Amino acid sequence: MTRPFFTKDRVYDFDIFEKHAEDALGQLKIRLREGYPVDFQDMVLRFTLDSTTEFLLGKDVCSLSAGLVYPPSSPLSKDPAILNHPSNKVSRAIHEAQARTALRGNFGSLWRIEEFWEDIVKKHMKVCYEFMDPILKEALEKKFNDESSTSNTKVTEVQEGDTLLDHLVRISDGESLWLVF
Repeated sequence: MTRPFFTKDRVYDFDIFEKHAEDALGQLKIRLREGYPVDFQDMVLRFTLDSTTEFLLGKDVCSLSAGLVYPPSSPLSKDPAILNHPSNKVSRAIHEAQARTALRGNFGSLWRIEEFWEDIVKKHMKVCYEFMDPILKEALEKKFNDESSTSNTKVTEVQEGDTLLDHLVRISDGESLWLVF
């Protein structure tokens, strides 16, 4: 189902990636002029999140809109407005879920003992789901509204201009879409 979206013929619109790369590099320059170091991994995560969500879901999540994170030594790193910005919460949750999942590999099937029976990844994934659910809900509502106003012929081929989400919504029953994401 997803293969058509990852062929070189399909990845043709580099404007999306260029826009987000320019945004990330512009913020990098600003932060360096301020005299602060930059967490390059965080910047690349935000660039990737913004460009891939726009490319695959048709919705830019604007994680770079909060600005790059400040180092822990800066008083600005403790600013509640920055810490609680939705994109900062999501990028932090993604990073923590990935780090904790990688750490679980050291413990094998005993990871639950190490986490004292609390699934830490699940806690971080809850933040990610809270972020993704409205996007999926909007796509499913659009499908429902389109189906009620048009004929019931189901098109299973990838259409010109489709995003991955558009395609998955069109060919799925809705319930199975939640399982994919």
